[in-house]
Amino acid sequence: TLGSQSGCPGDAAPVNLTKYSTLTFKIKGSLSGGRLTIIIPYTANRCDEISNDTKTLTNWADYETAVQAKLSKDWTMVKLYLRKDFKQPRWAKKMVPVEDVLRNAHVINWHFSSPDGDTVDIAVTDVECN
Repeated sequence: TLGSQSGCPGDAAPVNLTKYSTLTFKIKGSLSGGRLTIIIPYTANRCDEISNDTKTLTNWADYETAVQAKLSKDWTMVKLYLRKDFKQPRWAKKMVPVEDVLRNAHVINWHFSSPDGDTVDIAVTDVECN
């Protein structure tokens, strides 16, 4: 769904996802602990020449949802509601309406975090916005 020029390098042209209500995909894999999230970052519409990235507009407090509970050794179809399942973290200082984020999408990230050295091994396919 996201265009080839929606990120960096490129022209950071956003894609409007407001006409969609869900994100669906198939996932399989495992993790030893930690947290696996899907993030829809809210970023500026231009690439920084020095960092070759776009500037965060939420100080990294982006809309996200945890998906580690969806992992299994077999392919699992996941359906997430863009307006219901994705939330900004409680620590966010700058709250942004989800419609603004969806109107200005550049990427959708799968992000793994763990303070304890945990590992993750996943495969994702058939990613669609519906």
